[in-house]
Order: sequence, then C-alpha cells, then structure tokens
Amino acid sequence: MKMIRLNVFILSLGLLALLSAACQASGGGRPNSTSFVGKKWQMEKFTVSPSIDWDLDGGKDTDIFALLEPCDKDDFLILREGGIVIREGGAEKCDEDEDLQWEDGTWKYDGATSMLTFLKEGKQEVSKVLKSNSESLILEHHFKSTKGEEHVLTAVYRVRR
Repeated sequence: MKMIRLNVFILSLGLLALLSAACQASGGGRPNSTSFVGKKWQMEKFTVSPSIDWDLDGGKDTDIFALLEPCDKDDFLILREGGIVIREGGAEKCDEDEDLQWEDGTWKYDGATSMLTFLKEGKQEVSKVLKSNSESLILEHHFKSTKGEEHVLTAVYRVRR
C-alpha cells in the first residue's frame, strides 16, 4: 500500500501543479499564465480512464481519489513566483515528522499550449489544462500502463482560502 501511496502522491503532485497553473483570464478561453500563482489548491476528484488496477488488488479502478490516504487528500499545493512548488500538509498528517510546508520541485507553464511542466528530482510530468477559472482547475495527464495501454488521468482542484 505504501508503494501505491507514493505513486499516487507523485502523480497527484504533478497533476496539482498542472491544474494550479491554469486559471482562465476573465472573458477569455485561453488560460492566464499568472492568475494561479500563490493560491492554495486542493484536489477534490482524481479519476483514470479506462479503468486500471491502481491499487493492485485484482480489481479495476476509476476513482483514484477514493484510494488516497486521508492524510494526502487534505494537502495543498502552492505555485510560487519563480517556479517554486510548495506543498502544505493539511490537518491530517501522514507521519508525525511531516513539515507544515516544504519545497517540492519546480514548475513552468506554457500559456500558448496550456501545458504545465512539473520537475521533481529529475522526473518531469506534463499535463494539459482542460478548464480553468478562479475557483477550480481541471487537468488531463496521459500515461501508458506497464502493459502498454494508454490511460488518461483527470484531476479536479478547488481553490481553498
């Protein structure tokens, strides 16, 4: 279960960063590359299509958010000026030594393509912003399973104050 939690954490962090990077400009259809900076984003939905055995229990899953540990569900992502990613733990701690906030990689956003790139420990994640506004973000991330099947992760985030 720890390996699954780590994989979900890495993917959700990339997705959070991606979603956080795209708030739509008022009256426009193209995401604004600066409106997301400094906001606290919290994931509220995380799905995969087609279904996959995410938690390796033999059954196929679509609702990945339901499989997350409660201590991961209440975390926040803050994208700071200069491309720094900050994670903030929620009320529920995953371990007693967890910091309140910590740097967790870097990000860059391409407003022309609505793509956000997140870099952490040499690993790069790229996702497309499907929809964005001042209160919510929807991100899509494509990946191939170990069996070579193409899957789409969709994450929905809400701004929290």
